[in-house]
Amino acid sequence: MTARETRVSAATNQGGFHCGACHDGKATWRGKPIFPACSGDRAKPDDEGRCIRCHTRGDAAQRKKDFLAFAEGLPRKGAAGDLDWEEAESTGRIRPADHVEGVSIPRKPLKMDKDVTLQSSGWMTDVLFSHKKHAVWNGCEVCHPDIYPSQKGAARRNMLQISSGESCGACHGKVAFALSDCERCHVKPVR
Repeated sequence: MTARETRVSAATNQGGFHCGACHDGKATWRGKPIFPACSGDRAKPDDEGRCIRCHTRGDAAQRKKDFLAFAEGLPRKGAAGDLDWEEAESTGRIRPADHVEGVSIPRKPLKMDKDVTLQSSGWMTDVLFSHKKHAVWNGCEVCHPDIYPSQKGAARRNMLQISSGESCGACHGKVAFALSDCERCHVKPVR
């Protein structure tokens, strides 16, 4: 997640959105209240301790060590040797959760598991977009309707937009595999 790109703020948390949907000081987990999200008032002494629960850089070397220990043995793919989260999921090495019991609300999954061909303009091969693969990780509501309107033909994308963080670039290159790994998406022959 890139700083200041999520639109999460103290105000949205206080309004019951984002982290504040659960972190409101009223919801409970295993019989204990879940600590409230930031109030935005740094003058309150109790906020100081609360802030660092989420807003901490911590020990960068330790975070890296912890991640490398977690990622050891997970499959890798592409020229950069990035983690292949899709393969890790399909082989059962990791299991993405749709919700956390007692914290988030389970939602009925939307049914859209077909692959869609997205035509490329120019020399690059067409993209084969898999709703099924993306829904395992995100659910439909992450992209629809905010990133992609649900009306057929409404979504327009190009690599310039994607590399600027729009469309697929909302995740790819940040929390999903890098845009430089072209063959992960561009797999269908050009017509």
